[in-house]
Parts: sequence; structure tokens; C-alpha cells
Amino acid sequence: MVPLWNPEKLISLCSHEDGAVRGWAAHRLAFLFPEKAAATMLRLLADPDELVVVEAIRYFSDHPKKEFVDELLAALKKSSGRIAGRLANAVALLGDARL
Repeated sequence: MVPLWNPEKLISLCSHEDGAVRGWAAHRLAFLFPEKAAATMLRLLADPDELVVVEAIRYFSDHPKKEFVDELLAALKKSSGRIAGRLANAVALLGDARL
């Protein structure tokens, strides 16, 4: 039996024109293939749809890796409100002193 979803299909859907599709694909990618999701999630930190950005931040909160702290801090500097709070939390999980 061939799996319905593979990382390449989900990564492609993360570029879909509809924000709801991008958010769904990001959620599934992070859940099913977390080891292949980092580059896509970094890109989605700048998505115009706030719910897609929340999915990307959730990935980095659930899978904290110090190698992404610079990108998370850069996104934090460009954000405000709820997104900034979630990004700050993701950075705090990494224990970075720059926060």
C-alpha cells in the first residue's frame, strides 16, 4: 500500500494559494515528518496568514533546536502581538540569553 501523504507532497502544499491549505499541510508535515519540516517551517514564519505562522512556531516549540535560534530571533524582531509572544516562548525554550 502506498502512503497517502509523503513529505514532498506536504511541502508542496505549504505553498498553496489558500492559507487554510498551507496551515493544514504545515500541521501534517510537522506531525508526520518532523525531521523533514524545518526548512519549510522557517519559510512559513513569514507567511501572510497568521494561522500558518502559528503552525510554524508550534513546530519550533515542539522541536526546539538551537540551530534555528537566529531565524526565530529575526522573525521575533519583525513581529508583534500574539505572534511575538509565541516566538518569544519558542526562543525561551532554547535557553538563548539574547531574548
